[in-house]
Amino acid sequence: MVKVFCALVSNDKFQSLSVTVNATDPTVDDLKEAILTKKRNALGHLDADNLILLRVCKKVDKSGGLSDHDLKSWPECFTLDAYGNEPETAMEANLTMFAGVQGASLVKGDLLSKVVHNSPGDVVMVSSFSVPQVMHPKNDLSAYFDETAPPKKGFNHVVILLPAEIELGPSHRNDMDIDPPVFHSTYAESYLKNTLETLASFIRLKRNGRNERNVFSAKDSLQDIQCASPLNVPAHSTSATQMDSTIEGAAEPAFLTNQRKSILKLEMKQSHGTSSLFTSDQIYQDEKDVGINMPVDKLLDVKEQTIILLGTSGCGKTRTCYDFARHQFCLYFDCTADADVNAMIDKIQDNRPDIKSPQNQQKFEVFSRKALKCLIASRMLLLRMWRQENEASFEWFCVQRSRRTGLVLAMVFQKLIEYPLEVVDMVYYQFLEELSDCWVIFDESQYFLSILQSDYRSSHPDNHGISENKLEHPRSFFSFATGFIIRQNLKSIWCGTQMRIQNIDVICSAAGLKPEKCFTFSKFNFLTPSDIFKLCLKWLQADAFNSNETLLDEISMFLQGRPRFFMMFLHKLHKLQDISQAYSVYRTEMTTNEASRQSSEQLEKSSPYCFWQSRISWEVAPFEGSNSLDAKKKYRVAHILLELCVSFLFGDGLTMKLDKDLDMLATNLVMLVDQEGGWGINMPEPLILIAGINFLVDQDQYALINFLSSDYFSPLVSAAQRGQKLELIIAVRFLQGWWLTSEMREFLPKWVNDLNIPKPRGFLDCRKGDEKGNHFIQQLRNPGYPFLLMPSENAGPDLRYSVFSCCVKTTSTAKSKSTMHVSSRACRDNTKFIYPQNWYTRQQDVNAKIKEELQSPCRFVHIRFEIPGTAPNFVFEPDATRDDHVICVTLESEFAEKFFGEVFVTKYKEFVSSVIREASAN
Repeated sequence: MVKVFCALVSNDKFQSLSVTVNATDPTVDDLKEAILTKKRNALGHLDADNLILLRVCKKVDKSGGLSDHDLKSWPECFTLDAYGNEPETAMEANLTMFAGVQGASLVKGDLLSKVVHNSPGDVVMVSSFSVPQVMHPKNDLSAYFDETAPPKKGFNHVVILLPAEIELGPSHRNDMDIDPPVFHSTYAESYLKNTLETLASFIRLKRNGRNERNVFSAKDSLQDIQCASPLNVPAHSTSATQMDSTIEGAAEPAFLTNQRKSILKLEMKQSHGTSSLFTSDQIYQDEKDVGINMPVDKLLDVKEQTIILLGTSGCGKTRTCYDFARHQFCLYFDCTADADVNAMIDKIQDNRPDIKSPQNQQKFEVFSRKALKCLIASRMLLLRMWRQENEASFEWFCVQRSRRTGLVLAMVFQKLIEYPLEVVDMVYYQFLEELSDCWVIFDESQYFLSILQSDYRSSHPDNHGISENKLEHPRSFFSFATGFIIRQNLKSIWCGTQMRIQNIDVICSAAGLKPEKCFTFSKFNFLTPSDIFKLCLKWLQADAFNSNETLLDEISMFLQGRPRFFMMFLHKLHKLQDISQAYSVYRTEMTTNEASRQSSEQLEKSSPYCFWQSRISWEVAPFEGSNSLDAKKKYRVAHILLELCVSFLFGDGLTMKLDKDLDMLATNLVMLVDQEGGWGINMPEPLILIAGINFLVDQDQYALINFLSSDYFSPLVSAAQRGQKLELIIAVRFLQGWWLTSEMREFLPKWVNDLNIPKPRGFLDCRKGDEKGNHFIQQLRNPGYPFLLMPSENAGPDLRYSVFSCCVKTTSTAKSKSTMHVSSRACRDNTKFIYPQNWYTRQQDVNAKIKEELQSPCRFVHIRFEIPGTAPNFVFEPDATRDDHVICVTLESEFAEKFFGEVFVTKYKEFVSSVIREASAN
């Protein structure tokens, strides 16, 4: 345990605090953390890595501390202007001891303070000046405070605490002919007011001598903001005029509005030029009313000050940020679109050094921090003005999202960054203290990963080397920005599609932080068919809902999953004002590559078909340092995603375990589930799966079958598992529309070919969720039912689509194992369920409805898959009273080879032969 007396000098004021470090083996970092924790409000803006901590001790007793009497007797030693530059060792005349030069010191009476070594991220304090040391912040504090001879009772270890970046000597800047404001507090306050007034003039505009206009309805006088008398500081009229002209020509975004005849009855209110589904109070309340648990309710319970929203594209990260802003004042930055963010990036890129050297790199990183401060201060200036009149956090949020406000903020930023760093710091830190309850949100923050990818030094001071004009251990602007924001003690939320599964470790290590300081949030909604159907009931006009209830039930099944799918459908529905047409167009855009699909940049970013197309060839490597996987091994996205498809179709229908060291989230093809023991992947998204299958079908009709059968013949696969996989393969061929090819039409009667049956739009797995046969009945009732159906257990058929009814038999009885054929008795027991009158016989009410539907003229194509083979003496005979068509498929049939492909059938025959040989040998 170490007790330290700290003297904090800020804005020409002296503050003191006594800090106790309770760690068993305390380090310099532990001391910094103890100081920041003890004086959180006053020191929250300081960057711990760049603090200067100066050890102060008596010249006659260098290993001890200062007494309480000394602290009272020498208060001037803790004010900035008390320090001279009388060195013990030679140094340049224009440098002070605070410039970090070894040997810089102060001799004041019988007190001595001295900097032995100082550089950003590397602070040294020593108790003996005879042996200067260069210590790392992780080293034991005993290097600085001699614990073997602790101060006597009434004495204190003493350090002076200062921000390393503040320039404490006279300024020689051409654009500022005053000393830094920290020396002259009266002048500084006046200069700060002038600066804020100038910046505020960009927000308050005069048009042709008429009344002043603001971008929002709030008091626009800075005297109301500062509770001070008005300041007669001329505004920059030229810039204001240019901006006003720009704003007048900027069109506000058009979106859903409350139209009289609209098929939607959503009340969309425009707020300050901003309107969207995300800002609708009605949508927010309706979703809660139908029982949807809002992610924001869980997010508001998080206690950490740094939150990472982790989820795939469309899962609701941005929506959750919008909802969060209903409860908290937020500075919301869209990193890909906001004008002030783009202006900041341009400024930073313009100041990137062509020649990398320690000095140039230091200047560049100081400027980058200044740019980030200007970005935040610009928003805080606007927020400060807003809160003088209005305490509505969500209306403030909408103000930020206005295009007009965005232009204003960009110009305020561009003006503020022209000021010297000292002035920017005054503005920034004053706002930081006043608006400490405000959150900073960086949405689409993955953009910061793609710019300035290797222009910043490592957070570790030992890795600052430069060779061949390149940083030896570079990090991205994303890492630099996260480190800065978090160390400023700002409450922040980071979200973006490319945030990684192991993000909590990646961000913290890159920013030099401890992982426990961050909270990873991944509890986003998966909209169920029931959720979507209930919302349609609320949001559609009653006549439109009632006349399309069956279609809406189908749409609800198809759009289940991430919320964006449903919201994009609402966009399409608002535009087309026709449910059937909107569904057809949206389905085509999302799951196919048909020529009728209108390509656009937005479509490329949202279409699952495009996701598959661009990501199917990706290789995913485990995270560096992974303990559970071979870090050098790469995994094909195609393989993993197809296995996930199989898991959904013939697993539990909910989730599949996925090693958290694999960065699958970046593919945008899976939803994340935080499970005990690791991450799981939510996969029952028909839109994603159908898009993937359609993409693979477009490449090669047998490619997916050959992939799915890769381990089909393994001795480790049970007979039941083999049967499930065969059902999947058959389902894939139906989704491909096998009956539409010329070679397969030969096996079908003319009445079937004349129907020109289209490919199914998707499939519905009703094996565990349709016990009452609702979808089965709908399919019988509606000849154009668009989904391939997997009925519930004991229904009869294993697959149903249009006129096709399929039964699959692959397991063999005990008596027929040696021949790999199904026995005649087993065939007879199973074939009775082929007859339509025997469907759902275990549920008489459903069976009665089926028989009622069968009274209308209808014919079926019954396909009986007897794989590996039918009993030689058994022949299936259809019901003589019906005009149905029957196809019995074995490995020897021509239908099998053209249906499954020659490769699959050949492998299956070889597998059967090997089993028979082994059985004969035994």
